[in-house]
Amino acid sequence: MKHINKKTRRQRKGVVLPLVMIAVVILLVLGTGLLALDFHVRSWAARTADEIASRVGADAGLEKAIYMMNQKLVVKPWNDSVLPMAVGETLPSCDAVFTYKVVKDNNGDYVITSVGASGRFTKVVSAVLEIEGIFDHAILAKDKVILMPNTTITGYNSDDITDTDIDVAIGTISTLDDSISIGPGTVVNGDVFVGVGGDPGTVISGGDSNTAITGVTYALPVAPKFPSITAPPLPDMGTGILTNGATLALTPADSGQYSDIAVLGGIDGRVVVDGGTVVLYVTGDIFLGNDCEILVKPDATLILYVDGSIVTNNGSSISYEGSPQQPKHLQLYATGDLPQTFDLKAKSNWSGVIYAPNVDITVNAKGDIYGSLVANSVEFKSGGTIHYDKALKQLSVDDVGIYFIVKRWTEL
Repeated sequence: MKHINKKTRRQRKGVVLPLVMIAVVILLVLGTGLLALDFHVRSWAARTADEIASRVGADAGLEKAIYMMNQKLVVKPWNDSVLPMAVGETLPSCDAVFTYKVVKDNNGDYVITSVGASGRFTKVVSAVLEIEGIFDHAILAKDKVILMPNTTITGYNSDDITDTDIDVAIGTISTLDDSISIGPGTVVNGDVFVGVGGDPGTVISGGDSNTAITGVTYALPVAPKFPSITAPPLPDMGTGILTNGATLALTPADSGQYSDIAVLGGIDGRVVVDGGTVVLYVTGDIFLGNDCEILVKPDATLILYVDGSIVTNNGSSISYEGSPQQPKHLQLYATGDLPQTFDLKAKSNWSGVIYAPNVDITVNAKGDIYGSLVANSVEFKSGGTIHYDKALKQLSVDDVGIYFIVKRWTEL
């Protein structure tokens, strides 16, 4: 019996040893596999991180190039003899670097090529730029648009009076109820838009059976930009512009910085702009007394940068004399830090563009309005017609307030 037990124990020992060896081999195989898997996962993660970082670098280079091009636009006149470029710029908290270059191609387009690199990976993106203007709409408001009864919104083309293919739009970036109030009998020969995510059915209110919107009502897919406008460097004239009961002529030689403008003295109080482009930076207010006017002659252009407010009394006017009406000949830009208001009147037609995204504008014209209004809010009291000029979409790199955007984008 003892002999059998000893033999059985020896047999068990003989079986256990191979099992232990097999277990060791299995564990070694599993461990090696896990180590290999961990290595591959780490390598894949590193490659993915480098690939993502290189893409981020390429996009960052593209954004930097657009920013630098827009910075160049601030300096007038435009000069593209030297275009932005950079080599090996780094990104904060990232291993990626980017290189970009802007060139002007044979079509006259500005093309950006941006290369992002991280580790063994590089990404290349290319973009063609175009310029965007600030007067793409008949009315663009941040807050309210109020149109009195029997107002008409329509369009024309001062460059081609036979052109009838005119896209006209008015609207707000607000999404609050009743931000656009349309009076009874008002006709919009075009579109009406509201802010991103807004409901046109609640944002737009008013009207009656005679009210019509011939286009569509919609919510903006992307909020428009409101670029900051500053007055260009101009000589400080050390005074204001004042006339009382007399005609004062302004020519390009009078361009400069003034403390204010006051036109007084009734129907004989006039400022006449003639002989070319006159650029005025007014650090204070502009005031026109009853029946006074600032008149821009057909061969002239008046560009006004205003830090203060504009008040025009009954029968007064700031207007353009030419025909057909060309709004680019009268440009008003609000540049003040403090609250501003523009209260505009016209003896007959009013022609011009106003860019005042933080200003409340009230317009009361006995005739029609020609041009484009950009404001915090717009109240149009005359019950007349607002004519949007399609020619405002014809842009130049020397226009005020323009900026570059991406026209086409490609990953190479």
